[in-house]
Amino acid sequence: MVTRVLVGSVILLAAGLVGQEPAPKHQPQAVSFVADTSQVPSLQPWGRAAEALCTVWYPRLVDILASDDSAGFQPTLRIVFEKDMKGVAYSGGNEIHIAASWVEAHPHDFGMVVHELTHLVQRYPQSDAGWLVEGIADYVRQRHFEPDVRVPAVNFSRARYTDAYKTTASFLIWVEANVDARIVPKLNHALRQHTYTDALVKGSTGKSLPELWAAYAAASGYTGQLPQ
Repeated sequence: MVTRVLVGSVILLAAGLVGQEPAPKHQPQAVSFVADTSQVPSLQPWGRAAEALCTVWYPRLVDILASDDSAGFQPTLRIVFEKDMKGVAYSGGNEIHIAASWVEAHPHDFGMVVHELTHLVQRYPQSDAGWLVEGIADYVRQRHFEPDVRVPAVNFSRARYTDAYKTTASFLIWVEANVDARIVPKLNHALRQHTYTDALVKGSTGKSLPELWAAYAAASGYTGQLPQ
């Protein structure tokens, strides 16, 4: 199992680290990543692969989410693998916590690590737009780290743009490609400044969020009623 996980890690890292994403324009301060697999020693190879991934993608994420008010970072960030943790992963402070059971069941899910690493780069003040915070993290995963990985189509009969994660990410990718190529940097800046409101989107694109969502649904071929 460990050998298969390590081989899968190397293959996925090769695809993710030497892929389409360009080298970062600006080099942030040096940051090191330390994987703590003391609770689950069998995941040490996976942890080492996660360290390598974070080392390469950290400066790329700083570039993607660059703004004049980027928060400072600690020189060492930890990736902690939890033996008895439920769920998938979470991040806070200078740590990413990952459920060992998830890695064992999904040994190729390095996109999850990039999602959590994005949160460490975001470092937004507390926001009422949690859907957007999670949506930007999955936007980074889908648009930049896994651009060739297909995600489920949005079910517009039930989905809303505030559903976060993949739904919001797909919406942001569409808005970026078809309406405002700078929408994510603008949202990122506002969230860092704690000044985000829905009106920012209309001021930037000329359309409200519901109008943009309706346009996205129509462009996707959906002709039914959207949930209110």
